[in-house]
Amino acid sequence: MNAPDAITKTMTGSGYTIAYQGAPGAYSHVAARNFLLSKAKDFGLPMQPELAKDTEISFTPCRTFQDVFDKVAANASQFGILPLANSSVGIIQTTYELLLQYQVSIVADVYLPIHHQLIGFPQTHARDVAAIISHPVALKQCSKFLAQLSWAQPRGFWDTSGAAFHVKEMNDPSLVAIAGEAAAKVTGLSILVPNIEDFSPNETRFAVVAPVAVAMQGVNNNFPSEPKLTCCVELDPESMDFSAFIAATIGKYGAKVTNIITMPIPERTWQYLFIFDLILNSNQQTQSVWTAIRETASKARILGIYTSIHASGN
Repeated sequence: MNAPDAITKTMTGSGYTIAYQGAPGAYSHVAARNFLLSKAKDFGLPMQPELAKDTEISFTPCRTFQDVFDKVAANASQFGILPLANSSVGIIQTTYELLLQYQVSIVADVYLPIHHQLIGFPQTHARDVAAIISHPVALKQCSKFLAQLSWAQPRGFWDTSGAAFHVKEMNDPSLVAIAGEAAAKVTGLSILVPNIEDFSPNETRFAVVAPVAVAMQGVNNNFPSEPKLTCCVELDPESMDFSAFIAATIGKYGAKVTNIITMPIPERTWQYLFIFDLILNSNQQTQSVWTAIRETASKARILGIYTSIHASGN
């Protein structure tokens, strides 16, 4: 399968589709498989151990993050998988911007260990490498290794696995890619240097998004025993400061804050919205915290109530 095929090919199934950004073998594809194996029953989906041969559920590779959101919003895919943040380089701003724009909801997040491989043709030697291609975020995660190959030019590409497909299509031993083990397997290329990420405990957090109705049904049918609540909040700076808001809501009901993201509101000079990830311990605590947030903030929206999946590898 060449690079264009990797972008456009959609496996035929019985109507359930999971869209992800990247070519087959991308980290998002691996995260989608882990979601399916862990949470399929919660959404009434069939579970199949051999996902590549699954006839019930299909995986749809997409070139851009917006393509994934478009498919989910249009009900062309039941679920979408996108990266939220990497432990080494931080949040993926584009995902959060789109999450705020679309009427979708997070139904799970997947924490996936990320181990980057230098991938190319088996006859390629390090001294012969002229260019190294990968997604810019992956290149950033391998800066120390790239510094050792100072004669090779790093080049951004639209996807890690897509970069591996491009290397295969170009059939040029001087061109290599940085991608995961799954990308090497699906392209048939060789791992020239394993585990080249700067930090070995490297991990990416992926969001699994679905139409709001699907997310609500999942929560109503099976409310998480240890729920995670993600919400966005706008505060009126004239009547409520940040510390007072925290005390009246999250602090009052003892929610655990795992992440706070601040994003500017472009049409309002020096005003911001806040995205909170909260860990709670019951349905009642979740309702109490959310009621307080909704009543205290000038605007508030739930972006998801869900549980986390910690995958074992890629």
